[in-house]
This record gives sequence, structure tokens and C-alpha cells, in this order.
Amino acid sequence: NRVTSIFDPFIATGNLIARVMAQACRHPGVDQVMAELFSYEGSELYTVEVPDATGMTFGDLLGCFESAIPVGLISHDDKVSVRPDPCTVIGRNDRIVAIAEDVHSVQFRARRRGDVPVLPVVESSPARRSEQGLMFGFNEFAPLVLSELDDYVPPGSEMVIIADPDLVGDLDERVPAHLVNLKVKAGRERLTPGVVHRMLDEVRPDYVVVLCYRGALTPNDADARTLMTFLEVGREIAALGLGANVVAEILDPEDVRLVPADWSHEFVVTEHLSSLYITQVSENRSLAPVFADLLDAEGTEIYCKPVDWYMGAEGRVSFASLTDAALARNEIAIGFRREREGTAMGRETIINPTK
Repeated sequence: NRVTSIFDPFIATGNLIARVMAQACRHPGVDQVMAELFSYEGSELYTVEVPDATGMTFGDLLGCFESAIPVGLISHDDKVSVRPDPCTVIGRNDRIVAIAEDVHSVQFRARRRGDVPVLPVVESSPARRSEQGLMFGFNEFAPLVLSELDDYVPPGSEMVIIADPDLVGDLDERVPAHLVNLKVKAGRERLTPGVVHRMLDEVRPDYVVVLCYRGALTPNDADARTLMTFLEVGREIAALGLGANVVAEILDPEDVRLVPADWSHEFVVTEHLSSLYITQVSENRSLAPVFADLLDAEGTEIYCKPVDWYMGAEGRVSFASLTDAALARNEIAIGFRREREGTAMGRETIINPTK
């Protein structure tokens, strides 16, 4: 049963894609984090026994690795806990789930109190408000994306869908009926000149999702259509002065090269992401529940939050200090986003920086 749940292709390409898309549209950069954790480039997840950590609390352990970030524990009886309580005591034969470039980077070092400057705890809990979303395109994963979003968004949120009537059937029958927080308005309309501008101006969305017409078009044609829609959405968002985040589904990673470098981070390469996930869990089945927790609305989630929530009026601080500041909020800092050097290179996401 366990092997079936891991390798079921619907789980890998359906729920996985939907969960990543749902998180990425609301929190820019999350898809890049997951892509790096799934891949074998940069940092990924490892499970390692660290005998020197026995008897320590998980909170104290966070600062004991220069080039790795503990994010979870696997007990001696294989119980997986992602972002455990900081007061959890690490037992003998427990394994640490850590983000690192390789298993040899998970090197324990004793840490003395006072080694790292303490940052002030900044109070920041903005009130949640309803969200507006706009979706161009529709495929078999769209209902899953909507269901996942329904778990995340505040009550009263809305998603407006515009899909080509030549490529989709009756949308009313395909939109999930059990949604609680997310109201869906589905319409069929060709993207003739002016439609994208009009919809963006009417909806004023917080985020835009562009789905490919997988199944209705060839992969090449589906990607070409997605790219054209994505580029038009980007231009119109700039023209209208909107701050909407845009995330688009693409099938072939080579097609991402066809867009400007500063926009390439907005794509979720779904087929590639799925294959990376299957490879990871086939080599280490202990990671399957870890990934499931990270992509589940009821589990631990990955967020991109303003850095001034953690450092106040400080100028430049070490990542070790940010790690402690996040711990004070019962969170684990795993990286940061920043503008690339140069004006036209877009943003980059740095995972597992040295302390």
C-alpha cells in the first residue's frame, strides 16, 4: 500500500501539481523552493542520524549546522514529524530530516549561547482578507488546483476562470461543488485582442494562474499558447499598475527559455517536477510523508514573508540570526528571495545559505 501510494501516477502528476500551483500563486518563490528540494542540484532533503544531538531539543539543534537546516525528525519507530515542537527532545536512533547540498554537509557543531546576536521579536500578524484570483485556461488539473486553493484562501475569496470554448467543454460540470471558501465564476471566451486587459481591469486579481490546454492540444501547441497568454498577462499587469503575482504551467522546460530571463521564475514545469518527485521518493521512501506534509494545507507550509518581520530596523544580519528570529515565531527559516544583480535578471531564491 505504501509503495502504491508513492508511485501512483495520479498522485505524482495530479495532486502534486495542484498543490505546488496553489501555493506558488499565493506565495511567489514556493515553486522554486520545491523544485530545488525535488532536484539533485543545489540543496535537497536528507535523513541522517546525528548521535551528538541525542538529548538536545529540536529548537537548540537548529543553530548547530553551518551548512544544513534541520526541518524534521523521524523517530526510531519511523514516525515522521515536520517542524516538530522546538521543545521536542531528540532520542537515541532518531533521524534528522535536513536540507543540505549533500549528506556530508550535515555536520554537527556544538553551539554556545551568545554566539549569535539576538534580534528583537517583531510583532506582525496582518489581518487576512479575501483574495481575488484569475485563471486563464483549463485542464484536468484545474479542479484540483481550485480544491487546493479552497483550503488556503480566506472565506469570501473568488476565482474567475476564462477558457477557450473550442478547447473545453461545460465548465460548470467540472468545477468542484464542495468548495467552502472559494467562489468560482467560470466563463468560456476566446482570448481575442483586449480580453486579457479587460479581465485584469475588472477582477483586479491578487494572482493570475495560466494553465495549459493539456489533452486538447499537442504539448508544443499547449506550451505555445501558454507562453503567449503569459506574456500578454505580464504586459497588461504592468500597463495597469497591478501588483498581481503570475504563475503559469509549462510542459517542456526548454520552452521556458523563450521568455525574458526576469520572468522565467514564474513558471511551474509540471512534468519535470513530477519526475523529480518520483525519483526522490523512490530513492528514499522516508521523504514521501515529508513532501506530503509540506504540500498539505493542514500540514507545515512554505511561505515567503517580508524580512523586516524578523530583523526590524537592523541593516544586514547573518542567516544564523534570522534562524533564531524565525524560531521565536515557531518557524524554521530555510532561505530568502532577492533581486539578482543587474536590472533585468529577475529574482532568485536562495535555499540553505550558510549561517
